[in-house]
Amino acid sequence: MNALNREHRWLTLEELLLKLPLKRSRVYYLVHTNQIPHHHIGRTLIFDYDKIVAWVEQNGTFSGLSHQAS
Repeated sequence: MNALNREHRWLTLEELLLKLPLKRSRVYYLVHTNQIPHHHIGRTLIFDYDKIVAWVEQNGTFSGLSHQAS
C-alpha cells in the first residue's frame, strides 16, 4: 500500500490518555523530550495509533510507562 493512500487512525491527547496508563503531565514531558511519536496541528497534539502501538511494544517497560509524573 502506498504511504500516501494509507489511512491513519489519529488519537487526540484525551483518547491517548484513555488508552495508556499515563498522566497528562507525563505525556507532555514525553512530547517535549521527543520520546513519544506525535504531530502538531497548530497547538493541537495528535498521535498516530499505529506508531503509538509500536512505541508501546518497543518501550513497554520504559520509564515512560512504568512511572508517572506528578
